[in-house]
Amino acid sequence: MFNYHRKTFAAICLTCLSLTSACQQVGDLAKSTVSPSSLRDVPAQRFGYRYEADVDAPPPSASETQLNQEKLSIIQTDFDKNRPLDALQTTIASPDRQRILAIYQRPEDEKSTFRLDLYDANGKLLRAITPQGLALVFTQTVAWSPDGNSIAFVGLRRLVEGNPEAEIAPTPPAIEESPTPIANANDANANNAAPETSPTIVPTPQQSVSPTPNAATVLTFITEQIYICNRDGGDLKPLTLKEGLIYFYFTWSPDSSMLAALACKQTEWISREANLSRVGRPRIIEKSGRERLLDDNLTDILPVFSPDSSKVATAFQYDVHIYDTISSVPTSAKIPLIVPFQTSSQIFDAKQGQQSNAPANNAQMQENIANNATATTTQNVQPSASFRPIVALRWTEDKTLSLQTAFVSNYGAENIQSFERWHRLNFSPQPVVLK
Repeated sequence: MFNYHRKTFAAICLTCLSLTSACQQVGDLAKSTVSPSSLRDVPAQRFGYRYEADVDAPPPSASETQLNQEKLSIIQTDFDKNRPLDALQTTIASPDRQRILAIYQRPEDEKSTFRLDLYDANGKLLRAITPQGLALVFTQTVAWSPDGNSIAFVGLRRLVEGNPEAEIAPTPPAIEESPTPIANANDANANNAAPETSPTIVPTPQQSVSPTPNAATVLTFITEQIYICNRDGGDLKPLTLKEGLIYFYFTWSPDSSMLAALACKQTEWISREANLSRVGRPRIIEKSGRERLLDDNLTDILPVFSPDSSKVATAFQYDVHIYDTISSVPTSAKIPLIVPFQTSSQIFDAKQGQQSNAPANNAQMQENIANNATATTTQNVQPSASFRPIVALRWTEDKTLSLQTAFVSNYGAENIQSFERWHRLNFSPQPVVLK
């Protein structure tokens, strides 16, 4: 009898232990399959995606809308009345429309250099932002931060008449940047080394047109750097300090905390001067000045931020690259699209009647696009007239990245695009293990 009760007690204990273990396993399994509610919590290397070909063009981004503003008549009136020798190029209003940037030239300025002044909403001149020794360049990059509290632009040293010696400095040696492999972008401080050549502090006289000019000194460089100031035009300072690099493009993050930029070495710029296509290495620059090189390869595709500022994307020919921006251990991901592009181009040409031997079953071909989204080989794929590389990106929705493919031809002083098509990458968060 005693043995019977002992065996019964042992069986009950084993059953309880089994149930406890099973519950724990179920709980652990539930934890391991939790999906993030937004892509902000998903590392770039864990993105899932679905390719969608030939869709409608997305709406323009906020930065594109800001650049397409027309000259405000109230500012033009002030130039016509009080500054007849200055040529107003364009105006850019702040997000709240209370401040207006005026980009203009004086008769003595070189063709590619400009100046920047700040007006209020009533057309009253507040101050000159660029001092005499600093020239504004690449006017298409002048931009307000989305919160309207900062202004950023690209500038370089201007030769001041009457004191040319103070502006001349020897050309620094070429800057060698540390490469950042696409498979691992974990070192956020890889490119924070000091520049090889120290910048020069150049005295700059006060602007006669400005009632409250900037400080008498500002760091200037012989190569193009990014400058930043507050919404009132004060506290002007260079955000980048790498003499020998040319920063020719940047865009603000939606949360106004950082910039995504393209830059190249001065020698690379000169070697491609006859080519209208500018290429640079993508990087992230925080408002504190900390800079992280994202990729060591050159690209002419302008980087774009995700709407939540947690990611930035760029492209290299037929591949999209995505990088983390706010993670303490940033990752990156490469999405190869050459096979989906080729397959969808055959369908596009068949619909346009441009390719007589295109496959007849378009529905089946569309299914193949989705199934082959991660393919990396190009065997047995026939060339297509509309098969072209990526030329532009737009990230206007959290889970949707739009990309444009086109053929770009150089004609004189402008680029002409043909075979323009828009596509989409629909992202989805993948389950992650919660410890």
